Amino acid sequence: MRNTLKVALFFAILVAVLLLVPSICNAAVVEADPATQDLVDVVNSANDGDTVKLLGDFEIDEIIVVSGKTITIDGDGNTISGNVEAISQNGQNNQSLITANLEGATIYLQNVELTSSPKYGVQAYFGGKVVLDGVNIHDCNYGGVLNNCGTVEIVDLYLGYNGENGNNGIEMSKGQSLADEQVQPTLVMNGTLESNQTENVIYIAEDAADTITSFTVENAAGTTDKLLLDGNKVVVTDENNSKKFENENGFVQCFCNFHWPFPLLYWRYNEKQGGDIFFDSRV
Repeated sequence: MRNTLKVALFFAILVAVLLLVPSICNAAVVEADPATQDLVDVVNSANDGDTVKLLGDFEIDEIIVVSGKTITIDGDGNTISGNVEAISQNGQNNQSLITANLEGATIYLQNVELTSSPKYGVQAYFGGKVVLDGVNIHDCNYGGVLNNCGTVEIVDLYLGYNGENGNNGIEMSKGQSLADEQVQPTLVMNGTLESNQTENVIYIAEDAADTITSFTVENAAGTTDKLLLDGNKVVVTDENNSKKFENENGFVQCFCNFHWPFPLLYWRYNEKQGGDIFFDSRV
């Protein structure tokens, strides 16, 4: 009887492994050559799990939108820049260079420079997720990163100057089209955040039409930099718990016994309309 059970268990495990093999085997590295290929077409044609590897610098005339799949864009040290005039004339409201669109979309951006966007360098929208690892974003007209009720995970991010009338780094937002949705943006710190600016490295959307009342921040286990609370401001600290940046537009209500230099666990934001901001520190 025991042998029969062992044999049955072995075959059950074998079947489960075999079912996973096709999805693993189907993932491919797809090379994108700027001399002969359009990057938007390459990304659109990529399958779930694929890696798109850049063989050179790309200037794109259309934005990249990923929906319903997980892909990696490996810049291999190259640059994706926007043709601002062409993108601005395409009639789309979304003019971020790269967007993870809706739940089920995940983009891993690695070893790449993003620049010259009519709006933002990259966006996580309404459940979409973006992971930034070895990414440099600068000279985008609105800001570096837009988190519009998606998830942005920072592994290794460098922000230069982004914005027109002042620097805008990572914007936490809930656009008017999502006003009635029970969602909020999430920011995960899982490595290091650097910037050559000190103003608005992380900030809350101040557009009168924006409906943000809450967002979530998580400090992943083992992260080097952390997001902590100092008075009514969020601060980014380094491995020595020294302050690197703090947000300019502070917060009114705070319910937290853990302040800088201690890990922040939970606090609330009530600046514009009243609401909560939840922090989860797992370090």
